[in-house]
Amino acid sequence: MPPCVMGTSADSLASGQANSHMLNARWSPEAVYTVFWTPYIVREHFPVMAPAESGSLDVQRYLGWSEDIFRDPRGAHINNNPGASLTGAIPLLLLRPVLVRVDEWNQKLPRPVRKSTSDEGELFWRTAAEGGALCFLLVAFVTVAMVMAPATSGTAAYLCSRLTETRVPAASAVGAALVYGVGTPVLFRVGHLNHNLLVGDAGITALLLLWDPKDRPLAPGRAVMAGLLAGYAVLCDYSGVVVVAVTALYMWLRAAGQPGEQRWRAMAA
Repeated sequence: MPPCVMGTSADSLASGQANSHMLNARWSPEAVYTVFWTPYIVREHFPVMAPAESGSLDVQRYLGWSEDIFRDPRGAHINNNPGASLTGAIPLLLLRPVLVRVDEWNQKLPRPVRKSTSDEGELFWRTAAEGGALCFLLVAFVTVAMVMAPATSGTAAYLCSRLTETRVPAASAVGAALVYGVGTPVLFRVGHLNHNLLVGDAGITALLLLWDPKDRPLAPGRAVMAGLLAGYAVLCDYSGVVVVAVTALYMWLRAAGQPGEQRWRAMAA
């Protein structure tokens, strides 16, 4: 076989192996996250359901269901940024016909009788009393399976991909990604819709986009994507301002060797 063909075959084989390892780093954590989701409703879930119900983020229907819901002149809203809720609302809007059928079926089931007078499980008993317990559980599952799990496992897979570009052995890169995905508190945070973890996913991915093991000039496309992710972090929570600051600083350092105009163009992104 000619040397050029042998080289091409070897490169293709190495590329195929790298892709296989990256898929393992992606799908293994995602399967774990989806299987071990937690039936836990948080404040971000109420604006998730509102667009499918009323076409807005007004959660006045759920006023009094959570201490984090407040009335204002425009209706009622949670006391946090809407990024996580807007992201979670996307799969719910796509699955709205299914949710409607589940809700109709749930309404026909007999209401459970609450025997305890304690405040424990107050939210669950309220949803059960109004015939919405199964619908709420489905919402909790969908926001993990279609938002939290793919976002966090995708971050782990991208970490694996960038490590392999530095010629880190594929097995070690997968190992590092799996440690991040299932060997840190990320495993517990990803079990329910969590705005803080989405901030972390956005920040890590933004820095990985900007990092280049070969120290090549910063590509404008990567700068734009990193900027969008930093902005999304702020949309999820004001702690995302830290992501913006760190991303901007790293972007400035990465563009240090470029002409002034290109450097400021990258910062503007």
